[in-house]
Amino acid sequence: MDVMFYEVFEEEEKLLRRYLPRRIKAGFTRKTIQGKGSRRAPASLISIRTQSVIPPAWAKSLLGILTRSTGYDHLREYRIRHAPQMSCGYLPLYCARSVAEHAILVMMALLRRLKKQMKQFNRFHRDGLTGGECLGRCLLVIGVGHIGQEVVKLARGVGMFLGAGLMGAISLALISWLVYHVIDKFSWLPVIGQVTHAVGDLVKQFLEQHPAKK
Repeated sequence: MDVMFYEVFEEEEKLLRRYLPRRIKAGFTRKTIQGKGSRRAPASLISIRTQSVIPPAWAKSLLGILTRSTGYDHLREYRIRHAPQMSCGYLPLYCARSVAEHAILVMMALLRRLKKQMKQFNRFHRDGLTGGECLGRCLLVIGVGHIGQEVVKLARGVGMFLGAGLMGAISLALISWLVYHVIDKFSWLPVIGQVTHAVGDLVKQFLEQHPAKK
């Protein structure tokens, strides 16, 4: 096997199989590494997300690790502790627009009291559901990176004012609390199609540069 993908969504696997060259032998599992329970590395190249814990013993047999995420602290820590020369990769531009749209969706849900609407829908109880509009409101964006820039574009599109300041940390804490306690019924739907090309290209490039150990 050339590469093993862990923590794979069903729709993600279909697209990865489509875009990976046929000559590359790939394995897929929705489980994490620890959930799978493999004692030995199944391939010289593995791809994970952020929940898998890579066994230290695998460092001797792995040639590379690709995380299908923007964050890569878990790979950096593994390299420092177990494999300083390990080739590692991540996805720096992973679905910035999708994440921004999701943030705006959650904001809209808060303004429109969507959770309460869902709770009262079957009883057709309409009291206390009056929400608010985005137009003319001020939105604080903390950190204007790839995701933040997309949030700014979307917010301006619905007529919001953008602001930043020393109240950023307090605002972030408040927003986090509201999202955790108020919008707990939303599920994140990852946009797989935007990254499968990138994953396929990275896997192909890596395997060409690092022939499997015999």
